[in-house]
Amino acid sequence: MPVTPGWSLRDHIGHLADWAAEGALAVDEFQRTGAWAADPPEGVTAWSERRIARSRGETPSAAQARLARSMAALRTATATLSLAELRDAEGWSWAYDCLHGHVRKHLAHLGPWAVRLAWDGSAPA
Repeated sequence: MPVTPGWSLRDHIGHLADWAAEGALAVDEFQRTGAWAADPPEGVTAWSERRIARSRGETPSAAQARLARSMAALRTATATLSLAELRDAEGWSWAYDCLHGHVRKHLAHLGPWAVRLAWDGSAPA
C-alpha cells in the first residue's frame, strides 16, 4: 500500500536507513580527510530512487533492523565530532538532518497515512 506516490512504508524506512548510513559515512570521511561529503553526484532524487529500487525485496523487519543499525552508527559517528564541527554548516547538515530533520520530513508523510489507515482502513489518495 503506497504511503506516497510509488513509495510504501517499507520504502520510507529503507530510505531513512540509507540516509543514516550515508550520514555515518560522511562523518567518517570528514574525520579522515577534513572535508565534508557532497550530495550524490547523480542528485538526491535519482540516488534515492536507485537505492529504493535496489532494496524493494527487503522484508519490513529487515528494513527496520537496517534502520536501527544505521541510526546507531550515525549516533556513534556524530558523537566523535567536536562542538565546533557540529556547529559547522556542513557538520550540522549531516548530523542534524540525517538524525532528525530528514526523519521528520518522512514522518510528515507517514502520520496522515497512518491516521487514515487506523480510522477507516483507506489508503491515501
